[in-house]
Amino acid sequence: MDRARTLHRLKFLWDQVHQTAERLEHLPSARPLHVHAESLNYPEDMSRFKREYNWLVQSALYDKTLTESDLQAAGLPPRFDWH
Repeated sequence: MDRARTLHRLKFLWDQVHQTAERLEHLPSARPLHVHAESLNYPEDMSRFKREYNWLVQSALYDKTLTESDLQAAGLPPRFDWH
């Protein structure tokens, strides 16, 4: 793994999780009545982003591409919780 690419991808996934969470939060007021939140795949997207983020962090830490202090310096958490 390449350190710069890994950090770039982690930052992208971090942003995607937060953008998706924001969309979910504002979705009820922004969507037409006949569109259900589940049909927009936001919950699945959120799960996929979190899974990929956690897997990538675990892999990067395992092969020593990144350290926990690298994550902290980039403002990234060591993992996403599943709530």
